[in-house]
Amino acid sequence: MAKDPSYVTDNRQSSDFSSDFDFNPVTNDLQKVKGNEAIKSSIRNILRTNTFDRLFAPQIGANLGRFLFEPMTNVTAERIRESIETTVTALEPRGDAYRVRVIADEENNQYEIQIQFYVRDQIEPVNFETTLSRVR
Repeated sequence: MAKDPSYVTDNRQSSDFSSDFDFNPVTNDLQKVKGNEAIKSSIRNILRTNTFDRLFAPQIGANLGRFLFEPMTNVTAERIRESIETTVTALEPRGDAYRVRVIADEENNQYEIQIQFYVRDQIEPVNFETTLSRVR
C-alpha cells in the first residue's frame, strides 16, 4: 500500500560550502555549513550580490548597492525591504513566509536588516540579521 504523502517528511538537510572557505582539519576539504546556517549563508550571498555580478547567472542578486547613496529616509528603507523580500522569496526556496524589517541607523550611516523565515519541517522561525552600509 502506498504511503499518504501528507505524512511523509523530508529528512534531507540542506548544506552549502562555508563562505569563509575554511578547510576541514581532518579531511582537508572545504568546510560545509548545514541546515539553517546554509540558508542564512545563501541569503547573505544574495544580499551582497548585485545583478549582473555573476557572469552566467546575471539575474541573481538583490542589487542593494543602488540604495546606499540615496537619502536615508523611511521611503528608502521601505524600498530596500521590498527589494529584499521579493529577491529572497524568488531565489531562496528553502525558506518560506519571509518577514523583512529594515531599520535606518543614521548615526552609523547603515541599515539594519532583520529577516525572519520558516524552514520546512520546523515549527520555530529562523532569524537572520545583518547590516547594509556604504564602503568607500
